[in-house]
Amino acid sequence: MNKKLKYWDLKAELQKGIIHNNYFFTDEESFLKDKAFHQLKTAIVPPNVMDFNFDIFFGEEAKANEVMEALQTPPMLSDKKLVVLRNFQSMHIVYKKKIAEYLEKPIADTIFVIESDKENIRSGIYAKIAKLAKTYYFYHPYNESEAIRFLREESTALNKTIDNDAARIMVDYIGLNFQELHSELEKVALYSGGRTHITPEDVQACIGISKGNTIYELQNALTQRNLGQSIKVLENLMANNMSPVLIVIMLTRFYTTLWDILIQRFQQNRSKTEIERSLGGWGSKSFMNSSEYYSLENFDLIFALLLEADKKLKSVDAKLNKTVLEMMIYRLCKNV
Repeated sequence: MNKKLKYWDLKAELQKGIIHNNYFFTDEESFLKDKAFHQLKTAIVPPNVMDFNFDIFFGEEAKANEVMEALQTPPMLSDKKLVVLRNFQSMHIVYKKKIAEYLEKPIADTIFVIESDKENIRSGIYAKIAKLAKTYYFYHPYNESEAIRFLREESTALNKTIDNDAARIMVDYIGLNFQELHSELEKVALYSGGRTHITPEDVQACIGISKGNTIYELQNALTQRNLGQSIKVLENLMANNMSPVLIVIMLTRFYTTLWDILIQRFQQNRSKTEIERSLGGWGSKSFMNSSEYYSLENFDLIFALLLEADKKLKSVDAKLNKTVLEMMIYRLCKNV
């Protein structure tokens, strides 16, 4: 089975000067599509002749003959021209067929990009397009590693660097959304001022300022069994649209780390220095300090409460999410 090409592959090709005659962009990640369009324009059309050599159409309003006319008009004062057809899925089927027929005998000096939402490319007209055009899939970020990679690449474009710990904090707090990650990264880059390296402390401070509270403040309040502060931080997190499920995931990671620390201390007889060194990175001292407030006997109940909350969040009406989390926090403060 052929590898499904993604945004990163397109970017690498353009950096090598590889340009195809026909492109097909599909799937739902619009932020990366916009970046891809910008990079194609930069690679293909000189800025001073952009008005002559770049055309964009939208499927919900464009007619096939309009697109065909643009495709067949030769470039002016440039070797290539770029024609983009967005929202192809919204185009009338008769027009779609004419566009697909063009791909069989494309014009060499015209670069054509067809963009659509997620479509079934195994049959019908989309299968034909995928066969005739170089096809790229624009997925939403599907794991933490890909989101961290995105942040590291985007920081370079901002003339900054960001280490894995700082990027992981951003992903943990913001979630898997390229647009939101990019927006927050720009804020953190501004916050870091003249420094070229973005630290975990920059991220925590900046996101704390912009969002009101961070998940790490909730962890600290729970460690202190401070019910009032825990509820207050929870309300701020939810008011700023942090996913209730993500809150449980983050707390599960936190408590799992504390549990592992205690296992190493009291069952494996490792020293605090050894454990802290094994944790590595930002936050290791904080984890070690928090572990002092717990014993191994606490964790059966802790994990049971987290699992119960996770199941309820995935089964009850969303209106009850806050109540589910408040009850979990009450029991983590009062019963553990």
